[in-house]
Amino acid sequence: MAWSLRLLRQTRSRVSVFCLRLVGIDRPRAEGILAVEVGGSAVVDWLTDQRVTVMIIDPPGEGPAAAMVERVARRLLSEAAATGGRAHVELVALHGPADEIGEPEDLLMRLAAAPAARCLAAE
Repeated sequence: MAWSLRLLRQTRSRVSVFCLRLVGIDRPRAEGILAVEVGGSAVVDWLTDQRVTVMIIDPPGEGPAAAMVERVARRLLSEAAATGGRAHVELVALHGPADEIGEPEDLLMRLAAAPAARCLAAE
């Protein structure tokens, strides 16, 4: 994601960056779901603390981008519930022009410091 952000800073493209903290959802299963649900429409990257970031370039709007990521989160939760696991997903989102998002390191600090905008739990 850092390379993509640095490249995009030279443009006025809008980006939506979502950070998901997956609790009770194993990474291999999450990777498979993200590959199917997000496909090539976003840049997906795993952070060292096991959070996953999803960056959508030139989203059709903050609402549709957030709806797509929330759909992914609900699918992750559904899969976890099907295997009898207790799980939840914490979601943080940042939106703006790529050249105003800042350095990748700054973005990661902002994502880490931001309170979860949504917390979804398996039903």
